[in-house]
Amino acid sequence: MNQSMAEPPIQQVFQQAVRCHQSGRLPEAQELCQQILRRQPDHGDAMHMLGILALQKGEHDVAADLIRRAILHIPSNPHAHCNLATALQNMGKADEAIDAYRQAIAVEPRLLKAHSNLGVLLAKTGQTDEAIAAFRQAVAIDPNFMFGHYNLGNVLKGKGELDAAIIAYRRAIALKEDFANAHFSLGNALGSKGLLEESITAFRRALALDPSQKTAFINLGFSLRMVGRLDEAIAVYQQGIAAHPQSVECFCGLGKVLMSKRMLNEAADVYRRAITLDPNYVIAHRGLANVLELQGDFPAAIATFKAAREGAADPANYDFELAALGAADAPPVSPQKYVAGLFDEYADYFDQHLRQLHYTAPQLLFDAVCALNPRQPLDIIDLGCGTGMCGACFRPIARRLVGVDVAPKMIAKARLRGIFDQLKEQDITAALRESPGQFDLIVAGDVLPFVGDLEKLFEAAAKALRPGGLLAFSDESVESGEYVLRSSRRYAHSVDYIQRLSSRCGFKEVSMQDAAVRTEDNLPVMGKIIVLQSADH
Repeated sequence: MNQSMAEPPIQQVFQQAVRCHQSGRLPEAQELCQQILRRQPDHGDAMHMLGILALQKGEHDVAADLIRRAILHIPSNPHAHCNLATALQNMGKADEAIDAYRQAIAVEPRLLKAHSNLGVLLAKTGQTDEAIAAFRQAVAIDPNFMFGHYNLGNVLKGKGELDAAIIAYRRAIALKEDFANAHFSLGNALGSKGLLEESITAFRRALALDPSQKTAFINLGFSLRMVGRLDEAIAVYQQGIAAHPQSVECFCGLGKVLMSKRMLNEAADVYRRAITLDPNYVIAHRGLANVLELQGDFPAAIATFKAAREGAADPANYDFELAALGAADAPPVSPQKYVAGLFDEYADYFDQHLRQLHYTAPQLLFDAVCALNPRQPLDIIDLGCGTGMCGACFRPIARRLVGVDVAPKMIAKARLRGIFDQLKEQDITAALRESPGQFDLIVAGDVLPFVGDLEKLFEAAAKALRPGGLLAFSDESVESGEYVLRSSRRYAHSVDYIQRLSSRCGFKEVSMQDAAVRTEDNLPVMGKIIVLQSADH
Protein backbone atom coordinates (compact mmCIF):
# COMPACT_ATOMS: atom_id res chain seq x y z
CA MET A 1 0.00 0.00 0.00
CA ASN A 2 1.38 3.51 -0.86
CA GLN A 3 2.53 5.33 2.31
CA SER A 4 1.05 8.65 1.18
CA MET A 5 -2.37 7.06 0.91
CA ALA A 6 -2.16 6.16 4.62
CA GLU A 7 -1.58 9.79 5.70
CA PRO A 8 -4.62 11.60 7.09
CA PRO A 9 -6.14 14.44 5.03
CA ILE A 10 -4.35 17.75 5.40
CA GLN A 11 -7.47 19.51 6.70
CA GLN A 12 -7.80 16.87 9.42
CA VAL A 13 -4.18 17.45 10.43
CA PHE A 14 -4.78 21.20 10.50
CA GLN A 15 -7.85 20.80 12.73
CA GLN A 16 -5.72 18.70 15.07
CA ALA A 17 -3.10 21.51 15.09
CA VAL A 18 -5.83 24.02 15.98
CA ARG A 19 -6.96 21.84 18.92
CA CYS A 20 -3.38 21.52 20.15
CA HIS A 21 -2.93 25.28 19.96
CA GLN A 22 -6.17 25.95 21.80
CA SER A 23 -5.23 23.53 24.57
CA GLY A 24 -1.76 25.06 25.00
CA ARG A 25 0.21 22.21 23.41
CA LEU A 26 2.23 24.60 21.28
CA PRO A 27 5.15 22.34 20.25
CA GLU A 28 2.68 19.75 18.95
CA ALA A 29 0.78 22.43 17.03
CA GLN A 30 4.03 23.65 15.49
CA GLU A 31 5.09 20.12 14.44
CA LEU A 32 1.73 19.44 12.82
CA CYS A 33 1.84 22.73 10.86
CA GLN A 34 5.35 21.90 9.66
CA GLN A 35 4.11 18.47 8.55
CA ILE A 36 1.37 20.15 6.52
CA LEU A 37 3.81 22.52 4.84
CA ARG A 38 6.10 19.66 3.90
CA ARG A 39 3.14 18.08 2.14
CA GLN A 40 1.61 21.33 0.84
CA PRO A 41 4.07 24.27 0.90
CA ASP A 42 1.37 26.80 -0.07
CA HIS A 43 -1.00 25.94 2.81
CA GLY A 44 -1.75 29.49 4.03
CA ASP A 45 -3.57 28.54 7.23
CA ALA A 46 -0.69 26.37 8.47
CA MET A 47 1.78 29.11 7.62
CA HIS A 48 -0.44 31.62 9.48
CA MET A 49 -0.54 29.41 12.58
CA LEU A 50 3.24 29.10 12.57
CA GLY A 51 3.32 32.90 12.51
CA ILE A 52 0.97 33.03 15.49
CA LEU A 53 3.21 30.56 17.37
CA ALA A 54 6.25 32.71 16.60
CA LEU A 55 4.36 35.74 17.94
CA GLN A 56 3.66 33.90 21.16
CA LYS A 57 7.36 33.13 21.52
CA GLY A 58 8.29 36.79 20.97
CA GLU A 59 9.89 36.08 17.58
CA HIS A 60 8.20 39.04 15.95
CA ASP A 61 10.36 39.26 12.81
CA VAL A 62 9.88 35.54 12.13
CA ALA A 63 6.14 35.95 12.75
CA ALA A 64 5.88 38.90 10.33
CA ASP A 65 7.70 36.96 7.61
CA LEU A 66 5.53 33.84 8.03
CA ILE A 67 2.25 35.75 8.13
CA ARG A 68 3.17 37.87 5.10
CA ARG A 69 3.82 34.66 3.17
CA ALA A 70 0.55 33.21 4.47
CA ILE A 71 -1.43 36.25 3.29
CA LEU A 72 -0.27 35.58 -0.26
CA HIS A 73 -2.36 32.40 -0.08
CA ILE A 74 -5.18 33.55 2.23
CA PRO A 75 -5.58 37.28 1.41
CA SER A 76 -9.23 37.29 2.52
CA ASN A 77 -8.44 36.18 6.08
CA PRO A 78 -8.83 39.35 8.17
CA HIS A 79 -7.26 37.73 11.25
CA ALA A 80 -4.05 37.14 9.34
CA HIS A 81 -3.83 40.86 8.58
CA CYS A 82 -4.51 41.64 12.27
CA ASN A 83 -1.80 39.27 13.45
CA LEU A 84 0.64 40.72 10.93
CA ALA A 85 -0.18 44.16 12.38
CA THR A 86 0.57 42.89 15.89
CA ALA A 87 3.96 41.54 14.79
CA LEU A 88 4.83 44.77 12.99
CA GLN A 89 3.74 46.86 15.98
CA ASN A 90 5.97 44.81 18.28
CA MET A 91 8.84 45.41 15.87
CA GLY A 92 8.29 49.17 16.16
CA LYS A 93 6.93 49.49 12.63
CA ALA A 94 3.83 51.49 13.51
CA ASP A 95 3.01 52.79 10.03
CA GLU A 96 3.14 49.32 8.51
CA ALA A 97 1.04 47.96 11.38
CA ILE A 98 -1.60 50.64 10.79
CA ASP A 99 -1.72 49.68 7.12
CA ALA A 100 -2.17 46.01 8.10
CA TYR A 101 -5.07 46.80 10.44
CA ARG A 102 -6.70 48.85 7.71
CA GLN A 103 -6.28 45.95 5.30
CA ALA A 104 -8.01 43.68 7.82
CA ILE A 105 -10.90 46.16 7.98
CA ALA A 106 -11.05 46.33 4.18
CA VAL A 107 -11.48 42.54 4.16
CA GLU A 108 -13.94 42.47 7.06
CA PRO A 109 -15.39 45.94 7.84
CA ARG A 110 -17.08 44.74 11.05
CA LEU A 111 -14.03 43.09 12.62
CA LEU A 112 -14.17 44.64 16.08
CA LYS A 113 -10.63 43.69 17.07
CA ALA A 114 -9.15 45.44 14.05
CA HIS A 115 -10.95 48.73 14.74
CA SER A 116 -10.06 48.61 18.44
CA ASN A 117 -6.40 47.76 17.94
CA LEU A 118 -6.13 50.33 15.17
CA GLY A 119 -7.53 52.97 17.52
CA VAL A 120 -4.99 52.09 20.22
CA LEU A 121 -2.09 52.33 17.79
CA LEU A 122 -3.32 55.56 16.22
CA ALA A 123 -3.62 57.09 19.69
CA LYS A 124 -0.08 56.00 20.58
CA THR A 125 1.28 57.60 17.42
CA GLY A 126 -0.53 60.88 18.03
CA GLN A 127 -3.13 60.50 15.28
CA THR A 128 -5.90 61.57 17.61
CA ASP A 129 -8.76 62.25 15.20
CA GLU A 130 -8.19 58.97 13.38
CA ALA A 131 -8.07 57.13 16.72
CA ILE A 132 -11.38 58.67 17.77
CA ALA A 133 -12.93 57.56 14.48
CA ALA A 134 -11.62 54.01 14.97
CA PHE A 135 -12.98 53.70 18.51
CA ARG A 136 -16.32 55.19 17.48
CA GLN A 137 -16.55 52.60 14.73
CA ALA A 138 -15.74 49.86 17.24
CA VAL A 139 -18.54 50.86 19.62
CA ALA A 140 -20.91 51.27 16.67
CA ILE A 141 -20.22 47.64 15.75
CA ASP A 142 -20.70 46.54 19.36
CA PRO A 143 -22.33 49.13 21.67
CA ASN A 144 -21.55 46.82 24.60
CA PHE A 145 -17.80 46.92 23.93
CA MET A 146 -16.77 48.38 27.27
CA PHE A 147 -13.09 48.86 26.46
CA GLY A 148 -14.05 50.67 23.27
CA HIS A 149 -15.96 53.32 25.24
CA TYR A 150 -13.13 53.55 27.79
CA ASN A 151 -10.41 53.98 25.17
CA LEU A 152 -12.56 56.48 23.31
CA GLY A 153 -12.87 58.47 26.52
CA ASN A 154 -9.10 58.48 26.99
CA VAL A 155 -8.44 59.85 23.51
CA LEU A 156 -11.22 62.44 23.77
CA LYS A 157 -9.87 63.62 27.11
CA GLY A 158 -6.38 63.91 25.67
CA LYS A 159 -7.79 66.09 22.91
CA GLY A 160 -9.59 68.28 25.43
CA GLU A 161 -13.10 67.18 24.44
CA LEU A 162 -14.06 66.70 28.06
CA ASP A 163 -17.85 66.52 27.72
CA ALA A 164 -17.60 63.73 25.15
CA ALA A 165 -14.95 61.96 27.24
CA ILE A 166 -17.19 62.04 30.31
CA ILE A 167 -20.04 60.51 28.29
CA ALA A 168 -17.72 57.75 27.03
CA TYR A 169 -16.43 56.93 30.53
CA ARG A 170 -19.96 56.81 31.90
CA ARG A 171 -21.00 54.41 29.13
CA ALA A 172 -18.07 52.15 30.01
CA ILE A 173 -19.09 52.26 33.67
CA ALA A 174 -22.71 51.48 32.78
CA LEU A 175 -21.46 48.32 31.08
CA LYS A 176 -19.12 47.38 33.93
CA GLU A 177 -19.80 49.29 37.13
CA ASP A 178 -16.79 47.79 38.92
CA PHE A 179 -14.32 49.05 36.30
CA ALA A 180 -11.99 50.98 38.60
CA ASN A 181 -9.89 52.56 35.85
CA ALA A 182 -13.00 54.03 34.23
CA HIS A 183 -14.06 55.66 37.51
CA PHE A 184 -10.54 57.02 37.96
CA SER A 185 -10.40 58.43 34.43
CA LEU A 186 -13.89 59.87 34.86
CA GLY A 187 -12.66 61.62 38.00
CA ASN A 188 -9.77 63.16 36.08
CA ALA A 189 -12.07 64.37 33.30
CA LEU A 190 -14.56 65.85 35.76
CA GLY A 191 -11.72 67.56 37.62
CA SER A 192 -10.46 69.04 34.36
CA LYS A 193 -13.96 70.47 33.82
CA GLY A 194 -13.83 72.02 37.29
CA LEU A 195 -16.59 69.68 38.52
CA LEU A 196 -14.64 68.90 41.66
CA GLU A 197 -17.41 67.47 43.80
CA GLU A 198 -18.31 64.99 41.07
CA SER A 199 -14.63 64.15 40.56
CA ILE A 200 -14.31 63.44 44.28
CA THR A 201 -17.18 60.94 44.05
CA ALA A 202 -15.54 59.23 41.07
CA PHE A 203 -12.13 58.99 42.76
CA ARG A 204 -13.70 57.56 45.91
CA ARG A 205 -15.47 54.87 43.87
CA ALA A 206 -12.22 54.03 42.04
CA LEU A 207 -10.44 53.56 45.36
CA ALA A 208 -13.27 51.49 46.80
CA LEU A 209 -12.87 49.15 43.84
CA ASP A 210 -9.07 49.21 43.71
CA PRO A 211 -7.20 50.60 46.74
CA SER A 212 -3.89 49.96 44.97
CA GLN A 213 -4.40 53.01 42.73
CA LYS A 214 -1.83 55.36 44.23
CA THR A 215 -2.62 58.18 41.82
CA ALA A 216 -6.29 58.05 42.83
CA PHE A 217 -5.31 58.86 46.43
CA ILE A 218 -3.15 61.74 45.18
CA ASN A 219 -5.82 63.19 42.88
CA LEU A 220 -8.62 62.75 45.42
CA GLY A 221 -6.58 64.50 48.09
CA PHE A 222 -5.77 67.31 45.68
CA SER A 223 -9.43 67.78 44.72
CA LEU A 224 -10.51 67.81 48.36
CA ARG A 225 -7.87 70.44 49.13
CA MET A 226 -9.02 72.60 46.23
CA VAL A 227 -12.63 72.64 47.49
CA GLY A 228 -11.47 73.39 51.04
CA ARG A 229 -12.30 70.00 52.59
CA LEU A 230 -8.94 69.89 54.27
CA ASP A 231 -9.64 67.38 57.02
CA GLU A 232 -10.95 64.90 54.47
CA ALA A 233 -7.89 65.52 52.30
CA ILE A 234 -5.61 64.76 55.25
CA ALA A 235 -7.47 61.50 55.88
CA VAL A 236 -7.17 60.49 52.21
CA TYR A 237 -3.45 61.17 52.05
CA GLN A 238 -2.93 59.25 55.29
CA GLN A 239 -4.83 56.32 53.78
CA GLY A 240 -2.66 56.62 50.69
CA ILE A 241 0.49 56.53 52.81
CA ALA A 242 -0.80 53.48 54.68
CA ALA A 243 -1.43 51.70 51.37
CA HIS A 244 1.74 53.03 49.70
CA PRO A 245 4.28 53.78 52.43
CA GLN A 246 7.01 54.58 49.90
CA SER A 247 4.95 57.18 48.02
CA VAL A 248 6.74 60.52 48.28
CA GLU A 249 3.86 62.02 46.27
CA CYS A 250 1.36 61.13 49.00
CA PHE A 251 3.64 62.57 51.67
CA CYS A 252 4.07 65.80 49.71
CA GLY A 253 0.33 66.05 49.07
CA LEU A 254 -0.26 65.69 52.81
CA GLY A 255 2.37 68.33 53.48
CA LYS A 256 0.55 70.82 51.26
CA VAL A 257 -2.75 70.28 53.07
CA LEU A 258 -1.10 70.66 56.46
CA MET A 259 0.44 73.91 55.21
CA SER A 260 -3.02 75.10 54.16
CA LYS A 261 -4.24 74.43 57.71
CA ARG A 262 -1.15 76.23 59.06
CA MET A 263 -0.09 73.02 60.83
CA LEU A 264 3.47 73.94 60.00
CA ASN A 265 5.38 71.69 62.40
CA GLU A 266 3.44 68.67 61.18
CA ALA A 267 3.96 69.72 57.55
CA ALA A 268 7.71 70.03 58.09
CA ASP A 269 7.83 66.54 59.60
CA VAL A 270 5.94 65.09 56.62
CA TYR A 271 8.25 66.72 54.08
CA ARG A 272 11.29 65.47 55.99
CA ARG A 273 9.89 61.94 55.84
CA ALA A 274 9.49 62.33 52.07
CA ILE A 275 13.10 63.50 51.78
CA THR A 276 14.23 60.49 53.79
CA LEU A 277 12.42 58.23 51.32
CA ASP A 278 13.88 59.98 48.29
CA PRO A 279 16.68 62.50 48.97
CA ASN A 280 16.59 63.57 45.30
CA TYR A 281 12.87 64.41 45.22
CA VAL A 282 13.12 68.17 44.74
CA ILE A 283 9.41 68.80 45.33
CA ALA A 284 9.83 67.60 48.92
CA HIS A 285 12.81 69.93 49.44
CA ARG A 286 10.82 72.80 47.98
CA GLY A 287 7.82 72.02 50.18
CA LEU A 288 9.98 71.93 53.30
CA ALA A 289 11.61 75.21 52.30
CA ASN A 290 8.17 76.82 51.91
CA VAL A 291 7.17 75.61 55.38
CA LEU A 292 10.38 76.93 56.93
CA GLU A 293 9.78 80.25 55.19
CA LEU A 294 6.27 80.46 56.67
CA GLN A 295 7.74 79.68 60.08
CA GLY A 296 10.10 82.61 59.65
CA ASP A 297 13.20 80.45 59.64
CA PHE A 298 14.71 82.05 56.56
CA PRO A 299 18.26 80.69 56.97
CA ALA A 300 16.89 77.14 57.08
CA ALA A 301 14.55 77.85 54.17
CA ILE A 302 17.45 79.18 52.10
CA ALA A 303 19.59 76.14 52.96
CA THR A 304 16.76 73.83 51.93
CA PHE A 305 16.20 75.62 48.63
CA LYS A 306 19.93 75.31 47.96
CA ALA A 307 19.68 71.57 48.65
CA ALA A 308 16.77 71.32 46.24
CA ARG A 309 18.78 73.22 43.64
CA GLU A 310 21.53 70.62 43.73
CA GLY A 311 19.20 67.90 42.40
CA ALA A 312 17.06 70.06 40.14
CA ALA A 313 16.93 69.60 36.39
CA ASP A 314 16.52 73.37 36.03
CA PRO A 315 18.49 75.25 38.73
CA ALA A 316 17.16 78.61 37.45
CA ASN A 317 13.85 77.94 39.17
CA TYR A 318 15.59 77.60 42.52
CA ASP A 319 17.79 80.61 41.89
CA PHE A 320 14.50 82.47 41.49
CA GLU A 321 13.19 81.06 44.79
CA LEU A 322 16.41 82.13 46.51
CA ALA A 323 16.17 85.58 44.97
CA ALA A 324 12.65 85.97 46.39
CA LEU A 325 14.16 85.36 49.84
CA GLY A 326 16.96 87.85 49.23
CA ALA A 327 19.64 85.16 48.96
CA ALA A 328 20.43 85.81 45.27
CA ASP A 329 20.08 88.60 42.73
CA ALA A 330 16.60 88.90 41.26
CA PRO A 331 16.44 88.00 37.55
CA PRO A 332 14.80 90.52 35.21
CA VAL A 333 11.86 88.15 34.61
CA SER A 334 10.48 84.99 36.19
CA PRO A 335 12.03 81.88 34.58
CA GLN A 336 9.76 80.68 31.79
CA LYS A 337 9.82 77.06 33.02
CA TYR A 338 8.89 78.25 36.51
CA VAL A 339 5.86 80.14 35.18
CA ALA A 340 4.77 77.31 32.88
CA GLY A 341 5.11 74.73 35.66
CA LEU A 342 3.28 76.90 38.17
CA PHE A 343 0.25 77.41 35.97
CA ASP A 344 0.20 73.94 34.44
CA GLU A 345 -0.02 72.49 37.96
CA TYR A 346 -3.26 74.38 38.59
CA ALA A 347 -4.69 74.39 35.07
CA ASP A 348 -7.59 72.07 35.91
CA TYR A 349 -8.56 74.12 38.97
CA PHE A 350 -7.30 77.55 37.94
CA ASP A 351 -10.61 79.36 37.47
CA GLN A 352 -11.95 78.13 40.79
CA HIS A 353 -8.70 79.11 42.53
CA LEU A 354 -8.89 82.65 41.14
CA ARG A 355 -12.49 82.95 42.27
CA GLN A 356 -11.31 82.04 45.76
CA LEU A 357 -8.72 84.84 45.47
CA HIS A 358 -11.46 87.28 44.37
CA TYR A 359 -9.54 87.97 41.17
CA THR A 360 -11.22 90.93 39.47
CA ALA A 361 -8.62 92.13 36.96
CA PRO A 362 -10.42 90.94 33.77
CA GLN A 363 -13.60 92.91 34.45
CA LEU A 364 -11.68 95.94 35.76
CA LEU A 365 -9.54 96.01 32.60
CA PHE A 366 -12.60 95.66 30.36
CA ASP A 367 -14.37 98.50 32.15
CA ALA A 368 -11.27 100.73 31.92
CA VAL A 369 -10.91 100.12 28.17
CA CYS A 370 -14.61 100.59 27.42
CA ALA A 371 -14.62 103.86 29.35
CA LEU A 372 -12.32 105.25 26.64
CA ASN A 373 -14.87 104.43 23.92
CA PRO A 374 -12.41 102.80 21.48
CA ARG A 375 -13.62 102.23 17.93
CA GLN A 376 -14.92 98.67 17.68
CA PRO A 377 -14.46 95.89 16.72
CA LEU A 378 -10.81 95.55 17.73
CA ASP A 379 -7.93 93.22 16.91
CA ILE A 380 -6.88 92.10 20.40
CA ILE A 381 -4.01 90.05 21.80
CA ASP A 382 -4.40 88.64 25.30
CA LEU A 383 -0.96 88.20 26.90
CA GLY A 384 -0.68 85.42 29.47
CA CYS A 385 -4.19 84.41 28.45
CA GLY A 386 -4.36 81.50 30.90
CA THR A 387 -7.68 79.71 30.63
CA GLY A 388 -9.24 82.69 28.84
CA MET A 389 -10.81 84.69 31.67
CA CYS A 390 -9.70 88.03 30.19
CA GLY A 391 -10.45 86.84 26.70
CA ALA A 392 -14.02 86.01 27.66
CA CYS A 393 -14.55 89.61 28.81
CA PHE A 394 -13.08 91.13 25.65
CA ARG A 395 -14.52 88.75 23.05
CA PRO A 396 -17.69 90.86 22.51
CA ILE A 397 -15.62 93.82 21.25
CA ALA A 398 -13.05 91.76 19.30
CA ARG A 399 -12.85 91.33 15.56
CA ARG A 400 -9.88 89.00 16.11
CA LEU A 401 -8.76 87.63 19.47
CA VAL A 402 -5.32 86.05 19.90
CA GLY A 403 -4.21 84.36 23.13
CA VAL A 404 -0.60 83.77 24.20
CA ASP A 405 0.71 81.77 27.14
CA VAL A 406 3.83 79.77 28.02
CA ALA A 407 1.87 77.05 29.87
CA PRO A 408 0.69 74.24 27.53
CA LYS A 409 -2.14 73.13 29.81
CA MET A 410 -3.41 76.69 30.05
CA ILE A 411 -3.49 76.93 26.26
CA ALA A 412 -5.44 73.66 26.17
CA LYS A 413 -7.96 75.06 28.66
CA ALA A 414 -8.27 78.32 26.72
CA ARG A 415 -8.97 76.34 23.56
CA LEU A 416 -11.93 74.66 25.25
CA ARG A 417 -13.63 78.05 25.69
CA GLY A 418 -13.88 78.42 21.93
CA ILE A 419 -13.44 82.20 22.06
CA PHE A 420 -9.97 82.67 20.56
CA ASP A 421 -9.27 82.97 16.85
CA GLN A 422 -5.67 81.91 17.48
CA LEU A 423 -3.73 80.52 20.44
CA LYS A 424 0.05 80.53 20.77
CA GLU A 425 2.20 78.66 23.27
CA GLN A 426 4.95 81.25 23.31
CA ASP A 427 6.83 83.87 25.31
CA ILE A 428 4.71 87.02 25.34
CA THR A 429 7.46 89.40 24.25
CA ALA A 430 8.41 87.13 21.35
CA ALA A 431 4.76 86.95 20.28
CA LEU A 432 4.55 90.75 20.15
CA ARG A 433 7.81 91.12 18.25
CA GLU A 434 6.59 88.91 15.44
CA SER A 435 3.33 90.88 15.10
CA PRO A 436 4.28 94.47 14.11
CA GLY A 437 1.31 96.79 13.72
CA GLN A 438 -1.25 94.02 14.00
CA PHE A 439 -3.29 94.98 17.07
CA ASP A 440 -5.59 97.70 18.34
CA LEU A 441 -5.49 96.47 21.94
CA ILE A 442 -3.03 94.51 24.06
CA VAL A 443 -4.44 93.10 27.31
CA ALA A 444 -2.26 91.74 30.11
CA GLY A 445 -4.21 90.64 33.17
CA ASP A 446 -1.97 89.55 36.06
CA VAL A 447 1.04 89.25 33.75
CA LEU A 448 3.36 92.04 34.85
CA PRO A 449 3.83 90.46 38.32
CA PHE A 450 5.87 87.78 36.50
CA VAL A 451 8.03 90.34 34.65
CA GLY A 452 10.45 92.58 36.53
CA ASP A 453 12.21 94.62 33.85
CA LEU A 454 9.40 95.84 31.59
CA GLU A 455 11.52 97.60 28.97
CA LYS A 456 11.61 94.82 26.34
CA LEU A 457 7.92 94.06 26.83
CA PHE A 458 6.88 97.72 26.43
CA GLU A 459 9.10 98.18 23.37
CA ALA A 460 7.58 95.12 21.72
CA ALA A 461 4.07 96.26 22.67
CA ALA A 462 4.63 99.67 21.10
CA LYS A 463 5.65 98.02 17.80
CA ALA A 464 2.79 95.52 17.84
CA LEU A 465 0.13 98.23 18.24
CA ARG A 466 -1.38 100.28 15.46
CA PRO A 467 -1.30 104.07 15.86
CA GLY A 468 -3.49 105.05 18.79
CA GLY A 469 -3.68 101.46 20.03
CA LEU A 470 -4.11 100.63 23.71
CA LEU A 471 -2.05 98.64 26.19
CA ALA A 472 -4.18 97.68 29.21
CA PHE A 473 -2.71 95.80 32.17
CA SER A 474 -2.99 95.13 35.87
CA ASP A 475 0.01 95.45 38.14
CA GLU A 476 1.07 95.30 41.76
CA SER A 477 2.66 98.41 43.19
CA VAL A 478 5.75 99.35 45.16
CA GLU A 479 6.38 102.85 46.45
CA SER A 480 9.99 103.42 45.40
CA GLY A 481 12.68 102.17 43.06
CA GLU A 482 11.81 100.54 39.75
CA TYR A 483 10.67 97.03 40.65
CA VAL A 484 11.09 94.48 43.39
CA LEU A 485 10.72 90.69 43.59
CA ARG A 486 8.61 89.93 46.64
CA SER A 487 8.61 86.78 48.76
CA SER A 488 5.31 85.92 47.03
CA ARG A 489 7.49 85.29 43.92
CA ARG A 490 5.75 88.18 42.19
CA TYR A 491 7.21 91.47 40.97
CA ALA A 492 5.82 94.85 41.90
CA HIS A 493 6.59 98.06 39.99
CA SER A 494 6.61 101.69 41.01
CA VAL A 495 4.30 104.16 39.26
CA ASP A 496 7.29 106.39 38.51
CA TYR A 497 9.06 103.51 36.73
CA ILE A 498 6.02 102.69 34.61
CA GLN A 499 5.46 106.34 33.68
CA ARG A 500 9.11 106.92 32.71
CA LEU A 501 9.28 103.71 30.68
CA SER A 502 5.93 104.42 29.00
CA SER A 503 7.07 107.83 27.87
CA ARG A 504 10.36 106.46 26.57
CA CYS A 505 8.51 103.81 24.50
CA GLY A 506 6.09 106.30 22.97
CA PHE A 507 3.05 105.71 25.18
CA LYS A 508 0.90 108.19 27.01
CA GLU A 509 -1.07 107.34 30.11
CA VAL A 510 -4.82 107.59 29.55
CA SER A 511 -6.11 105.80 32.64
CA MET A 512 -4.73 104.69 35.99
CA GLN A 513 -6.75 103.58 38.99
CA ASP A 514 -6.05 101.89 42.30
CA ALA A 515 -7.72 98.52 42.75
CA ALA A 516 -7.67 95.43 44.91
CA VAL A 517 -6.59 93.04 42.16
CA ARG A 518 -6.78 89.86 44.28
CA THR A 519 -6.47 88.63 47.86
CA GLU A 520 -3.61 86.85 49.60
CA ASP A 521 -4.17 85.15 52.95
CA ASN A 522 -7.66 86.72 52.88
CA LEU A 523 -6.19 90.23 52.67
CA PRO A 524 -6.59 92.51 49.63
CA VAL A 525 -3.53 92.97 47.42
CA MET A 526 -3.58 96.52 46.12
CA GLY A 527 -2.43 97.31 42.62
CA LYS A 528 -3.15 99.37 39.57
CA ILE A 529 -5.35 99.08 36.50
CA ILE A 530 -3.48 101.01 33.82
CA VAL A 531 -4.28 101.85 30.20
CA LEU A 532 -1.61 103.36 27.95
CA GLN A 533 -2.05 104.62 24.39
CA SER A 534 0.50 104.48 21.61
CA ALA A 535 1.32 107.51 19.52
CA ASP A 536 -1.12 108.39 16.73
CA HIS A 537 1.61 108.26 14.09
